[in-house]
Amino acid sequence: MKAQKILPVVFALALSSTSAFSLTLEFDFGNAATLPSGNWNILTTSSGPATNAIDFVTGLGTGVSLTPSIPGWSGSTVLGDGFATTGWVASEASGDCFFGYGNGSFVFGGLTPGANYSLEWVASTTDFMTWAGSGYQANGQNASHNQNNTLTDIALWNPKTAQSNKDWMVWDSVTADGTGKITVTVTDGGFGSMSLANAARLTSVPEPSTYVMIGAGALGLLATRRRRA
Repeated sequence: MKAQKILPVVFALALSSTSAFSLTLEFDFGNAATLPSGNWNILTTSSGPATNAIDFVTGLGTGVSLTPSIPGWSGSTVLGDGFATTGWVASEASGDCFFGYGNGSFVFGGLTPGANYSLEWVASTTDFMTWAGSGYQANGQNASHNQNNTLTDIALWNPKTAQSNKDWMVWDSVTADGTGKITVTVTDGGFGSMSLANAARLTSVPEPSTYVMIGAGALGLLATRRRRA
């Protein structure tokens, strides 16, 4: 009987332990007066940075930073660059942006070295001067796919198509480097292209070994309690 009472406690401990490994950060780039609701991290100037970013789920500081390095870029209040709320992307977040006609980078710092993260990046516009794409990479990797899973090649991202399709880039897994950084580089595609940052979402990807360790620990604790019973 004692072992049966302990069992739910053990599994509750295992489940609560997994939550300590989760991280969800959402960033809005731009300085529009209307801000998205919830625990968004707002960057109102392209000179940044955002420090001690708050977790979207818990609202607690995480120690993660995001530092833009985009010479010649600016914050835009132009509405219509984004689209209606779709998934995690609030319309207020997609509706304003940082933009420019040159190269730039965004550095996520304070991450766990060697850990894997999922990254989603919104770059959309209705600007009539934009008809060509720009290149976006995270630690040297092109996006795994687009949100709508319709593109086979997204080495050059077209923000006007993204706006009309309510679409964005997704990296399923990017590994933080040895200093705990993920660097997003934006390469201007030349005449007719625009480099954009509307919104971003960074989420930790739990390692399978985490669940194995927690499960093994729970079973060991259960076995010990049974012997004592």
